Amino acid sequence: VFPNPASDHLVVDAAGEPWEIFHVASGQTQLTGTHRHIDLSNWSAGVYAVRVPGHPLHRFVIVR
Repeated sequence: VFPNPASDHLVVDAAGEPWEIFHVASGQTQLTGTHRHIDLSNWSAGVYAVRVPGHPLHRFVIVR
């Protein structure tokens, strides 16, 4: 998961595996998918996490 911190995009290198991004404070799922590049330009600043089944949780920060 990079870059971290992020501002306008994120790359999830999960080799096509399904992932879920959620807001750490609220626990709400923001996005799920299998694609690699994610547009964050309309997302709020904060701490998020990417969950890929069978892999460690990856946290990232969106800064504005």
